[in-house]
Amino acid sequence: SLVRHSLSAKQSEMKFFFPRYKLTFHFDQDLCVLLCREISGYKLSKKQQLDSTLRGTTAYLVLEKVGSQNIERLLISPKGIVVRDPHSNVSIQVTQECDAELTFFKFHFHLRFDFLEANQGCSSRMQLTALHAATSSSLPDEMFKMTREERAIE
Repeated sequence: SLVRHSLSAKQSEMKFFFPRYKLTFHFDQDLCVLLCREISGYKLSKKQQLDSTLRGTTAYLVLEKVGSQNIERLLISPKGIVVRDPHSNVSIQVTQECDAELTFFKFHFHLRFDFLEANQGCSSRMQLTALHAATSSSLPDEMFKMTREERAIE
């Protein structure tokens, strides 16, 4: 299974574990949120749907910084091959080996302009470029006044 969950009556803690990514989210009863253990200070965002970017893909999780006055958001997405099917759905191909350890990129949302920034080196920039190109349409993006393909090569 992709996600394991457990509920411990003794500790009254609910956990969701993504074993291939080594990511754990646990329910914090005081804050009423799912906190990420591995990415300290971040919680799972209540809103997982991206309205302004990466349309057509669902291979990501959106996290928010806990207790921040500005909404600091982070998008985590698997490292893999970006593929667009004939129906414009975008997926990221990763190994199907059930015991394989998978990794992910962390993309930060710009605080002011809300676009994604890749700051984990060249490979994260290339992955974000591939995602922008794969989710592009012939209509210009409202924010950038250009298509996502144009944005990807900028």
